[in-house]
Amino acid sequence: AKLVAATGKSWPTISNTITNPDYTDVFGENGSLKGEYASFCGIAIGTRHIKISILDFTLRCKKEWVSELIENLNKCDINTERIDFENHSITACINTPRDIDELSERLSAIIDNCITICSNLISVCVASTGIINRETQTIVKCYSNAKLDNVKLSDIISESVLNRLKKSGISISIEHNVNACAVYEKEMIYRNVKLKKDIKVKK
Repeated sequence: AKLVAATGKSWPTISNTITNPDYTDVFGENGSLKGEYASFCGIAIGTRHIKISILDFTLRCKKEWVSELIENLNKCDINTERIDFENHSITACINTPRDIDELSERLSAIIDNCITICSNLISVCVASTGIINRETQTIVKCYSNAKLDNVKLSDIISESVLNRLKKSGISISIEHNVNACAVYEKEMIYRNVKLKKDIKVKK
């Protein structure tokens, strides 16, 4: 039902897609998405902190991978804290450097570790405030740090890490914080509505 609503396609079309042998790795027996099929890494560059989340294909937090990332970054002398949420998800958090070179080092270390830790990682999204040109992958204007004005994604991620992403077939992009949050927020709204319906059925 969720896929029907999201795609606008008819139920027979979605049903045929789900049962197609080519998609057995994507869908479970009941038509639900398989979380282990793929994973995503989200990195939000804020004024004070850089926050990192790792999600599976159903946008559920991979707590064990985030914990491993925190441990690895701390070993690299990148002081990383853990933020726990009520829904049992966790986020890694480090201070945002004001220096571009240091920021590049930290972002590169984060992504490099995520490639190693996360199985089936298919996408990394870096989010920032300000004006973002998605076509050129450029932060045109950053209101939280003027040093990021007119900085391209390739300027803040090391060449070796970008090459590793390319070799592994992992996409990387930059988005405005609002767009990045909207995707996850939509999923959370769906889950909360579904949870309330399930509770009513049990009653």
